[in-house]
Amino acid sequence: HRLRTMELLGEWSEGTSGGCPKHSSWAINPQFILSPTVENASYTITLRQHAERGSTLLPIGLWLMRADAAARKVEFTSKDMVCKSKFKQSIKQTLTVPLQMRDGGLPYVVCCSTFDPNMFGRFTLSVSSAEDPAVRLIPLQPTPAPLRSDDPPNSKLHAMPHIQNAVPADLSAISASAQQLGQAGANVSKDVPKPKPPPPGSFQFSPFSDAGGAAPANEPVYRDAGGGLSSEQLAEVRAAMRSALEACAQTGGMFEDSSFKADSRALTGGRESWHGSARVTSWRRPHEISTAARLFKNDWEVEGVCRGLLHNGWLSSALNVVAGERSLLEALFIDMDVGAQHGLYAVRLFVPGDGDDTAAGWRVFFVDDRLPCGADGSPAFARCPSDDIFWVPV
Repeated sequence: HRLRTMELLGEWSEGTSGGCPKHSSWAINPQFILSPTVENASYTITLRQHAERGSTLLPIGLWLMRADAAARKVEFTSKDMVCKSKFKQSIKQTLTVPLQMRDGGLPYVVCCSTFDPNMFGRFTLSVSSAEDPAVRLIPLQPTPAPLRSDDPPNSKLHAMPHIQNAVPADLSAISASAQQLGQAGANVSKDVPKPKPPPPGSFQFSPFSDAGGAAPANEPVYRDAGGGLSSEQLAEVRAAMRSALEACAQTGGMFEDSSFKADSRALTGGRESWHGSARVTSWRRPHEISTAARLFKNDWEVEGVCRGLLHNGWLSSALNVVAGERSLLEALFIDMDVGAQHGLYAVRLFVPGDGDDTAAGWRVFFVDDRLPCGADGSPAFARCPSDDIFWVPV
């Protein structure tokens, strides 16, 4: 089968930026009908934001819902949800999902948004399938504002968002337009004029084109290593956490890792001294450092890593790469709620085998949140840029 792709251009503007589903205004986001024509075919839906070089990326995401009619969704339940992406500050978000043809020809609806309302920018939404070349994305236009008696006839209030029906005559022009909009495309001349932006809230069709070309070279590629933890291992971890939390409840204190001594011995690694240990004047927990202490900044954003005195750039660099994929970072912490209230974290790390007795695989480490701090009261070694965020030092 040949992979076929359809693209639409759109914009989050004042009337079409409603934020993620946790906001009551989510329904004003751009929505699109997706109607499969092949049973159980696989579809890849990609949302790509347009961003100038050096500009700040918006946190974006998309979700796919079952629709009751070929109309915009204004509410949905968990039963309507087919799949959804995370919200990330990234160029693109992708969903790959097999879909069934629904009874009565009912469609699916794709909704794409920024994390918060009133975050503005342009985007491209595409759908591709090697098994269903006839699949289409159809934009569901926002409902126009009601007519007011005091509005002049030519008021912008009456300007209904519309579909741009003009399409390039050949694929080279399509590629040129994509290149001008910051998309990955074929090599084109720099003399090609930049397309005129569509009106806010409108969408522009591009015809089907063959998908091809290499993936962007500046994006990290993540490789699965092992199958993670088994259900038995997870059960053992949770049982151990319950035991530790029960002990904390009996003593009324915070969890302390018995294998880790929060003193100079933890800094010298068994040596008599280390020059960096003099920088550590106290050991403090996150809530003693900041009244707004938490593991992550919010539901989507992850900042970089500030390297400390240790010569462990290999580790801080790896942390920084993993932080670029929020779902991977969250997967390293088995519990981020109950245990954290008592200074207890279950951290999952992949340990390479030594070729002899130890096999490669995922292991869980229980750690407390006592952190070595300097004279200013902040973590002395690797930390997060924000003073309230502590996933790096933990």
